Amino acid sequence: MRRIGSVIALFAAFALGAATLSFGAARDRVSDLLFGPRLMRAEVVLTDGTDYLVDHGRITALAPGTLTLTEADGRTVTVTLAPATQITFNGIPVRPRILHRGMQAVVVHSGTGPAVIVQAGRR
Repeated sequence: MRRIGSVIALFAAFALGAATLSFGAARDRVSDLLFGPRLMRAEVVLTDGTDYLVDHGRITALAPGTLTLTEADGRTVTVTLAPATQITFNGIPVRPRILHRGMQAVVVHSGTGPAVIVQAGRR
């Protein structure tokens, strides 16, 4: 009887693991579709009510403390850069002075607040 309970527990663990792997794969597909190279802009609302805007485009202007993106449809977005903004270039943390016009960038910010994340690259 104990052995049957162990087998059932083992089966349940494998089934749960498979379901988790399946959900993980589905989540990756959704992430690739929505946040992949075709992303132009998005709004993401978390369960705690935090509201983030995600903008993707080409950097068209830089001024001290600000960055302007032009998105694929021509819309321009100017975002403030704060000292706490996490900026990366091809995945490597950099300072704002590394950014320049013509780079592609994804910017995550909260409404009119400063950018939280800037991910830049040459693509």
